[in-house]
Amino acid sequence: MGKRPGCFQSNGYTSTMAGSNSKNQSATKCVTATSRPFRFTLQATGAILLLSLSLFAEALEVTTVRYPVPESEMDLRYEYPRQLLKLALEETLSSHGAYTIEDAKIRASQTRNEIFLRQGFNIDIIWRPENGSLDDNFLPVRIPILKGALGYRVFLIRQSDQGRFHAIKSLNELKTLTAGFGHDWPDVHVLKANSIPLELSSDYETLFKMLITERFDYFPRGINEAWDEYEQRHPFLPELKVEDSILMYYPLPVYFVVNKSNKDLAQRVEIGLQKAIANGGFDQLFFSHHQSMLDRANLSGRKLFVLENPYLPDSTPKGSQYWLKVAFNQAP
Repeated sequence: MGKRPGCFQSNGYTSTMAGSNSKNQSATKCVTATSRPFRFTLQATGAILLLSLSLFAEALEVTTVRYPVPESEMDLRYEYPRQLLKLALEETLSSHGAYTIEDAKIRASQTRNEIFLRQGFNIDIIWRPENGSLDDNFLPVRIPILKGALGYRVFLIRQSDQGRFHAIKSLNELKTLTAGFGHDWPDVHVLKANSIPLELSSDYETLFKMLITERFDYFPRGINEAWDEYEQRHPFLPELKVEDSILMYYPLPVYFVVNKSNKDLAQRVEIGLQKAIANGGFDQLFFSHHQSMLDRANLSGRKLFVLENPYLPDSTPKGSQYWLKVAFNQAP
């Protein structure tokens, strides 16, 4: 009998299977005719293919960052931090891979967003002023994203009260008036620590209406906020005005913060921001958003009232590259 294709004949092989007959005593053993070197080559090729697919999949993996949506349709405070986050992620594109920034599915207040972030739900990053306890709840990236601008406060007031504010010469005189503020805003504790009389609200938009209806006397706003807020609301709140003579200041760094377990995102954002500071991209973006506001604020021409911020930890950055450089004369 000739050899079957793909098989070899084994001489002297005797079947021991039950039911074998004598005619079948000399059997043919059929095996796959694959040599050991060829089998090794197939295995090696398979391993290389799997590794390549794994590396390819890793290269295609995209970092998705869920970003909070504004508290109202007229709230423009979220745009600059979003662009700065994008810049940090772009700066780390070659080292950390592709990314996408997605809007959160749920619109929420600051307090609610903090809860979401701690739970790892709905959002992956927010920004918060230093309050002395950021490390207890979050993983902060301690690079001031606003160069301290939020601590330079001008006031939204009623237009008819401008003469009243012109007449104020000292911080003690200012303390005879009541400020409006968000009840859950991190720096509300700074105002309380400095004995600033406050009227608080849980709703951002309501504060503007409370001011106009004389529930309080002034609404301290960061120089990065005041004019946008005024221009958005003046058409239907015509009595609204940016006060033109007083500047309140307290040191207030604002940081990106993430969930405590999200070390990869925190590291990527920090590396990206440091690179942007070093190559000038950070300042370019910051001043493109804020230079006109700084010019309008006329900081050096205002009466300056300085508040203490007792909530700054030792980890607060000291380098001049992180802060605005402003020259002004302090009022008594």
